[in-house]
Amino acid sequence: MESTVDRLTKVLIAQYLARNGYDGSLSNFLKETSLPRSVTDENDVYEPLEKIVAERIEFNEHAVSTKLEELSINNKLAPLDSKFFVPSWDSTRKFEPLPHIAQPNSLAIEISFDHTGAILAATAGREIALYNSNLQLVKQVGTGGGIVKKCGTIPSLKGVTYYYACQADGSLIIYDKELEVIAKHKLHRRIITHIEFFILNDSTLLCFSCGLDNYIKLHKIILATQSVECCDEVKLISTCTSFQLSQTEKSEPILFVSRMDFTQVMVLTVSRNRFLEKCRIALNSAQFSTHSFNVWNLIVFNLKPSSSKETNSHLIMLRDDTMLAVATSHTPYMRLILVEVPPFCSCPAEDLRSDFPKEVDATGSLSNPGVKTYFDKILRNIATTIQQDSFSQPVLKAFTVARGLLLGGDHGVWAIDISNGDTWQLLPVDDRVKTMDVEDERIAISFANKELQVWQCK
Repeated sequence: MESTVDRLTKVLIAQYLARNGYDGSLSNFLKETSLPRSVTDENDVYEPLEKIVAERIEFNEHAVSTKLEELSINNKLAPLDSKFFVPSWDSTRKFEPLPHIAQPNSLAIEISFDHTGAILAATAGREIALYNSNLQLVKQVGTGGGIVKKCGTIPSLKGVTYYYACQADGSLIIYDKELEVIAKHKLHRRIITHIEFFILNDSTLLCFSCGLDNYIKLHKIILATQSVECCDEVKLISTCTSFQLSQTEKSEPILFVSRMDFTQVMVLTVSRNRFLEKCRIALNSAQFSTHSFNVWNLIVFNLKPSSSKETNSHLIMLRDDTMLAVATSHTPYMRLILVEVPPFCSCPAEDLRSDFPKEVDATGSLSNPGVKTYFDKILRNIATTIQQDSFSQPVLKAFTVARGLLLGGDHGVWAIDISNGDTWQLLPVDDRVKTMDVEDERIAISFANKELQVWQCK
């Protein structure tokens, strides 16, 4: 039988919700507790909940204050500029696994949604598997070579679907919608670790790629003839750790690059088919210390959806409220750094050609005095409860449906509420995430135990 304390507590909560205008929460609360609506009518018999809490704090204010501070591992976060859209996580969303997805023959190394909701998976068994939007296995083909590191959809304006896969020898394979090979081109001398595409016109794309040969390369791909032309290349001093392409409001490509042993993000653009460096963004506020951690992953995101239908709709449009989210190498718990994207219009671009005079400074990085480095763009440095070690490979994604970020780590999938810095394990699967992708309300995850799962957010 329900005690008097329980019943009175529920009544006080219902009256508090009604008094403060939390109508949606009140409706759900009344439904779940089976309380009558009439309990929200003010009654002098009951003291307001606020008065009871105030008396409790007055009785032992120090102890209560200490307990409240322990609710979060972060100190109270300072409010951000009003131009940034940083809502709290939508806790009304529920996550359910979608059943009956055929499992690939081996571990899925990379998975990617296309614009129709279909899933392309590259496996350790040197195969490419294609699932339709109903999660039915449509086709599975061998790659005819080494293991595929990256796979996905090549954007096209003509409504024609092209898929791609990057083999271990540095080759790019282009497939049609039936997974038939229509072209194969050697882009790098070693495996391609990162690749992005930018639409120029109905038949021409720019391909941005980086491989274990430490070269960032720019290729022009003409889909009509399937020809590929190398336009430019830049060699990094150390291995690339993250590689994110976006676009300006003037439809110009902007590439964000991070590398090992360097806590600055390089911002590159393209002019006349040549790389130019716009600026750098420091992730370490100490100006004379360029390395104290590594960037494991980086994404560009806007939590406020864009209503525009720009040509490169698969890329994030850089706006005033655009931010970078950076997953760091800190152990035993990862840190998440939120960074403001600087105004690129005020940055002069500098050439990165091998024939351009430059020297290596004492820190081992390219000294280019014309490139501006921003040291004041860090918005938040958030401590998390996400465990990791020096071998971790976190997968960071924006999830606008729930108004937050997702991170696939060593212990499953975690939710990140950037409004208050809170992190928690989102799905009841405690296994290492190999790869993950999101599309609208769906999350596709490949775990280290070789299981492929798709979850629906409702």
